[in-house]
Amino acid sequence: CICLFNISYLRAQQFKIINGIPHLPVVTDPTTDIPTPTVGNMIFCSADKNIYIHNGNTWMYICEQAVSVNGAGTTFSITDGLSALAVGDHSALTPADGSSYFSSTDNALMIYDGTEFKPFYLISGTLTATGNTGVSNNGQLFHYPVLANPTTTDIQDGAVCFKTNGDLQVFYGGQWNLYNNRHPADCSGYVPIKASETKIVDVVSGTGRIWMDRNLGAYRAAISRDDCWAYGNHYQWLRNDDDHQLIMWTDNASANYYKGSGDINDPANYDSDGDFVLNRTSASVTTTDDDAAFYHSNNFDWLVTPAANADVWRDENFWGPNNPCPNNYYVPTDTEFTAEKNHYGWTNPDDTFNSPLKLTLSGHRDRGSGKMDNGTGSITKGLYWTSTRSADRTAKLFYNQTDLGGFGSYDSDTGNGFSIRCIKDPNIIEVEHIASEGVAPIDITITYKVVTYNGKKWLAQNLGAEK
Repeated sequence: CICLFNISYLRAQQFKIINGIPHLPVVTDPTTDIPTPTVGNMIFCSADKNIYIHNGNTWMYICEQAVSVNGAGTTFSITDGLSALAVGDHSALTPADGSSYFSSTDNALMIYDGTEFKPFYLISGTLTATGNTGVSNNGQLFHYPVLANPTTTDIQDGAVCFKTNGDLQVFYGGQWNLYNNRHPADCSGYVPIKASETKIVDVVSGTGRIWMDRNLGAYRAAISRDDCWAYGNHYQWLRNDDDHQLIMWTDNASANYYKGSGDINDPANYDSDGDFVLNRTSASVTTTDDDAAFYHSNNFDWLVTPAANADVWRDENFWGPNNPCPNNYYVPTDTEFTAEKNHYGWTNPDDTFNSPLKLTLSGHRDRGSGKMDNGTGSITKGLYWTSTRSADRTAKLFYNQTDLGGFGSYDSDTGNGFSIRCIKDPNIIEVEHIASEGVAPIDITITYKVVTYNGKKWLAQNLGAEK
């Protein structure tokens, strides 16, 4: 009797390490291909190119999903060819870059970035190349390799690693691919993120300017114009990243706002108008109004005394103290946004989404009610602040399926809350310095700001100074 086995299928269903890189079992349907899973099992699904973890009851995406700790292993294990990450809270352990476990509190694959454990989708350009695969801390942590340039030699579908820029990579189709399809379409499990946590990924537009590829507070670049994971937060004009902007998206068209205190991950600390400075008359505010302390009536602005200009966001040479964008980026001017419109000939939301900027229909927050699109229950427009003032209002970019002719520059009351897309400052240069004085050379790159004074360009800091 001769028994024939489909060797390639058996190999695909086994956890293995090839050339130092872990390979997840590859299946087409985990519910049928893995008949007896356990909590913490991870697989790569070839049908939808997603990584799943089993929560004790069903297969779930590896982030924004509740994972039960009932029956969960406290150590990494391999049983019958299936790997299982430790599930729980292992943040107090001593890790190395790329160390991982599945958090039962953050409901996400947690990766150590050299300073702390973070959900893998918040890791950004901080990992040190280690190339290590294995376990530590008595098996409580599994180490994914961190590689500058992952090899493709003998690598098979289902291989997983991190690049030094923080991107989670999955191998399929003969190449390494950024794992980005990781959020439920219905926005379930959404947790707000701040500007400082927004991953910085550059895109170059046809104008030659460099932009961030996502809104401030967005998890990813948009995969559709109504992608709630790409909406981000809503800012009042000139206001900084002080938590007023935080949004708990409940679906693609509705959201609640942070009330100003308590855990920002707890939905109980959000309501329909949140911690927003509202433009109301005293007659419209009651003693039961959550925002009674956050209203005034003055020039449709959130400031009692409106700012004369946009210097607190930026001026000609420097980023202002309230600039919500990352270092070396700022809120674009009306001229800079209009240049993109003219270059691409934007006339509707499809045009803007199909451009490198992939702008979204992320709605707005009304200055009077503090509610999403003034409580209409629908989002049909995308609105982005610029740093350009017009009289006692600012210029904003506005596009809509029906309103105001599609896309263009319009004036808006500064008390409203809109999205922000940051543009990179063209007046910066990066210089690599190699310093050595009786010790091993230190290789650092310093970003210098270039300023204009008396018609000439100068560095804004001394050579070698970091600021």
